[in-house]
Amino acid sequence: MYMENRKVQSSYTRITEAISGCTVAYNLDGGGSRQLVVDGSLVAGATSFVRSITDAIVVVPKECQMHFTSSSGRIRASVVNGTALKIISAGAKIKLINLYGWIASDGYRWGWGEYDGVQGYFQYDPAVMHPIGKTPNDYYYLVLSGTSAQMKKTVMGSETLASIPIGSYVHILEFMPNIQADGYSWFKVEYDNDVGYIQFNRNTMYPTDDAV
Repeated sequence: MYMENRKVQSSYTRITEAISGCTVAYNLDGGGSRQLVVDGSLVAGATSFVRSITDAIVVVPKECQMHFTSSSGRIRASVVNGTALKIISAGAKIKLINLYGWIASDGYRWGWGEYDGVQGYFQYDPAVMHPIGKTPNDYYYLVLSGTSAQMKKTVMGSETLASIPIGSYVHILEFMPNIQADGYSWFKVEYDNDVGYIQFNRNTMYPTDDAV
């Protein structure tokens, strides 16, 4: 989950990141003006009238998916030859929970996801699928296993913010949703106290949340 400070009649600004999977909220203000709304319903606060709100803290879920762009797949009970629990149609987007850094006996990395209410393992083949959305936890890193990289100020931009050496672990903030005009996916990353974008080369780097 993440938390935002929202000016209801203007734009909003994210103020902090919270732990993914937040399920409990505490109302620490007992004044007459405090209101707590969950899924559109007022669950605490004034019941006989609703006051206008100029500032609000809004908690919304992070969404991260794996888009099977040109291949079907399977949700399995275990990696490689585990029982197939669900067939994933080509073109489908499944909920992405984890991407593992290790390589299984079939030569592929694997992930953990959810599709149509079923959770399990899926084979991660970056040639036919790509992750999209904000990372589901704070432990996602892009491992530059066989190349250096340039962190750009914008996607496909010309301005370079940092040159990142081979072997580095770069904190991933978000998987950008589309394959860009250069034919690559791009990741929004944090490196050396700066935020920018890296072109994802599936042959020389990989995303994972168990790299460190």
